[in-house]
Amino acid sequence: MNELFEFAFDGIPADSLGNLIIGLIRTADQVVDAMEDGVDLLPASVLDPVYWRGIAARSGDAACIINFRMLDIGGKQVARPTLIMMHYDDMSDFSIVLFGGDCKNAGLNAADDFYQWARKISERYCVTDFYGGLDAAWDANTRLFSKDGLGPFLSMSDLDGIWEDDAGEPVRHA
Repeated sequence: MNELFEFAFDGIPADSLGNLIIGLIRTADQVVDAMEDGVDLLPASVLDPVYWRGIAARSGDAACIINFRMLDIGGKQVARPTLIMMHYDDMSDFSIVLFGGDCKNAGLNAADDFYQWARKISERYCVTDFYGGLDAAWDANTRLFSKDGLGPFLSMSDLDGIWEDDAGEPVRHA
């Protein structure tokens, strides 16, 4: 299992954006590389609340990609997460992309583990919407969870070898 999984958080309030991202990354030595709109950033800048306040206050669009070493999900450490933040108008969204194999190596497989983690983040930082599943997570047919609860799949292993047919329905290929 080395599919990509995406965990999305939409509608992050401006005053929560920096604290949320800094809380996920925690220390500058965790940052492998970071980029804003195609320009490299110093690792320490993504842990600076002033940087995130500047992003959140922009009237224009911004995109930031951060690769870091480990992400804590329910006390389990998942290697090689990528955080993708998009800011537009007065809203920010971000997603975290993980390899299924890295989740499995960390002992994570159940949809509920990811749901509980995402729900806590959403509640703590007043996020409007959250969902996660097989990349791309916007596809409700291959989700592990959404804000409303679990499913349609209840574990990452349920999604092994899943692809969509021409009608957009999930099908399993050997």
